[in-house]
Amino acid sequence: MGEFKHPENIPFRKIEKADIPTSTPHFFTLPDNPEKLVRMENFGVDYDNFPDLHRQTWLLNDTKKHFYELRKYGVHVPNIDVVVGKGPYAGPYGNRDVAYMVIDKIHGEDLWEIHKKNLEGTKTLPVSAVAEIDNCFAGLFQHIIDAYSARRPYFGDFSLGQFVYGNKKGEDKDHLYLVDVASGIERPEGYSDYTNVSSPDYDSHLQTDIFKYHNWEKQIERCEMMFDPSVRLEKSRVALEKIKKLSFPSASK
Repeated sequence: MGEFKHPENIPFRKIEKADIPTSTPHFFTLPDNPEKLVRMENFGVDYDNFPDLHRQTWLLNDTKKHFYELRKYGVHVPNIDVVVGKGPYAGPYGNRDVAYMVIDKIHGEDLWEIHKKNLEGTKTLPVSAVAEIDNCFAGLFQHIIDAYSARRPYFGDFSLGQFVYGNKKGEDKDHLYLVDVASGIERPEGYSDYTNVSSPDYDSHLQTDIFKYHNWEKQIERCEMMFDPSVRLEKSRVALEKIKKLSFPSASK
């Protein structure tokens, strides 16, 4: 891939590798604009085999569109910009055209970190966060119900590490933000003429994620225990039960 550098022809005045815990290998900060984070997606392949620029930009803009649709369901999503330019690495790959995703920085902690601190007895959430979390999860689940029922793309990567309870600069109130906005969209067969865009497990993904991989009910339970005393996220639980009752082909738990 080459050594990280800051070539003159990338689309940012200055860019630095992000010193934050993340599984995303290409994550950067902008010293001149500390309220933004920059992602350069690897699209499931290594940097040597990036898809062509047109496909990159199409994927990111399509993903942005679907995340923005979540706002209609009361889900807080940071602002997203897709920026095209040269890659940020030395050597031949520094001249490769890539698409960057620029998002708002959310000041706060993700729910997984809060969950771990809660188990240690060092962190609880304020009562004001109950409605924030319950409404966000319930809205997200309703989106999934509506989208899956209509055979449209849906967000299917529900886990506590995807959500940050905090705020953007200038906000005087904390919200629950869905911050991992570059992936997790499950697209049905025939959604696009591009190859490898549709999700081969569009139908099975929900069942696997709900009942096995992420165990959505367990995620809700963990959130309920983040309060003292513990609470019940009623709207979220009701919406999750509706998802479980969707008509899944070859349904198996």
